[in-house]
Amino acid sequence: MRESLVSCVRYDAKCGKYLFAAVAFLFLTCSPLHAQLSFNSGNFGTVGFSQNAFSLTPSGGTGNYTFSYAPGAATIPGFRVTNRPNVPNFFSAGSTGGLVGIAAVPGTYSTTIRLTDNGSALFVDKAVSFTVTTVDIAGGPQSGYGVGDTVSFPFWGVGGTGLPYTFSLASGTLPPGLTLNSSTTAIDGLLKLEGTLTTA
Repeated sequence: MRESLVSCVRYDAKCGKYLFAAVAFLFLTCSPLHAQLSFNSGNFGTVGFSQNAFSLTPSGGTGNYTFSYAPGAATIPGFRVTNRPNVPNFFSAGSTGGLVGIAAVPGTYSTTIRLTDNGSALFVDKAVSFTVTTVDIAGGPQSGYGVGDTVSFPFWGVGGTGLPYTFSLASGTLPPGLTLNSSTTAIDGLLKLEGTLTTA
């Protein structure tokens, strides 16, 4: 907010004096928070029909956020919009919200998510979508193992037309000491490094 003072001086011939007048103007300066407020959106990709969790990461605003379905937006059956602390523990620290649930049937789903900045009462609505396939993977790595442990993390296909299923790495690489055994459909090997195994 900024205040300015404008003065005006004129000569009055009747009284032979200079008259002075001052007028104060009040200017309001709006913060561009509404332009900065945003979050990741768009197409979240293709997933299996087991439980899924899509993280929502806000930016801008004052930092006091709430995610929700936008008013009038389609509610995806089986999915809810969550906020910290009720988000999966594998979400990054910056992801303060999520779209979490299990799809009732395969298909493509879309809705609109609202991010509200509680500190400024500003909000932004964005469209999100994802596709659920008829095939999914069950099983996989678990926690509670240490360096030097020999492990075997089995997994199996669910849904689709049934056997045979073929497994391969869609992205990334396995940590040193671990291999994808396509004959036993398991990740086998010796754990050599500390950390969290993340692959697809």
